[in-house]
Amino acid sequence: MIPYSAPRAITEIPVIDMACLRDGTPRSLAETAVAVRRACLDTGFFYVRNHGMPASLTESALRWSARFFDLPLHEKLDLAQSRSWARRGYEAPGAQVLDAGSAPDLKESFRCGIQVDPEHPYARRKLSTYGPSQWPPNLPGFQRAMETYADAVRQAADQVLELIALSLELERDFFRAYYRCPMQTVRLLRYPPQPADRGDNLLGAGAHTDWGGITMLLQDSTGGLEVRNVAGQWVKATPIEGTFVVNLGELLARWSNGLYQSNMHRVRNGSSNVQRHSIAFFYDPDHDAMIECIPSCLAPGASPSYERCTAGEHIVQMHEATKSRSAAA
Repeated sequence: MIPYSAPRAITEIPVIDMACLRDGTPRSLAETAVAVRRACLDTGFFYVRNHGMPASLTESALRWSARFFDLPLHEKLDLAQSRSWARRGYEAPGAQVLDAGSAPDLKESFRCGIQVDPEHPYARRKLSTYGPSQWPPNLPGFQRAMETYADAVRQAADQVLELIALSLELERDFFRAYYRCPMQTVRLLRYPPQPADRGDNLLGAGAHTDWGGITMLLQDSTGGLEVRNVAGQWVKATPIEGTFVVNLGELLARWSNGLYQSNMHRVRNGSSNVQRHSIAFFYDPDHDAMIECIPSCLAPGASPSYERCTAGEHIVQMHEATKSRSAAA
């Protein structure tokens, strides 16, 4: 069992080098696992470099994202997420309020995701997390670019899960069985310039935690992501070339019996005259994967803090909790 260690009030987010997974020694793997564990205990946030994705692919994805958002508004609204039973498509600025009681988020987004074969049991059950995406008819090449990006970032995310498994004293491939047909979503985001006279609660994305397993975030150079430390202070996740920002979702915190952190974060566009682009890849286990306390996270004789559930049930619980908070606000 891994003994509990109290989170520290960090002042910067650590950078994890993933090269050890391909060419490292057992010692470098062990040292990297310790660094990942410390990051997951402190904030649940870290950068990763040497993740295997070439700069040409990440830069291309950001360019395609900009091309999509530059489409005429009526073409984007034709792909409105509200028209999709799978909740895929476009969200206009002001459509989301992540921090109840604050102004609507100052951003627009486009969501696409994995679609399983029509004969797959998940398709027959019409689970929204595996439903069809909407694609702009007047932007040829966009769908292929997004699918290529999703395939590549999934491979990088699988390697991040290997490091997290090692950090929990598990076999390196522990999570593989839970991610055979994962719930995965690519979300393109564009934040307009932040008004110079902004109020404190006029944010690109209000303070929130992610719901699922892990998120891989690709940022442009503008900056704006902020992470809350255990002292309640906000720490900037300044863009670092060639990296992704990784953060843990509520499901992984539950899976680790509360040992690892799913932390509050927010976005305030770092510029008053430049748009900010980012791409979030949300990577969650199979809908029917059974989530119960990881053995190394449970003290001898202790009981898990959470009931076992499927990954899909967890997402529904988070959705319902969010609706309740919004209704009470």
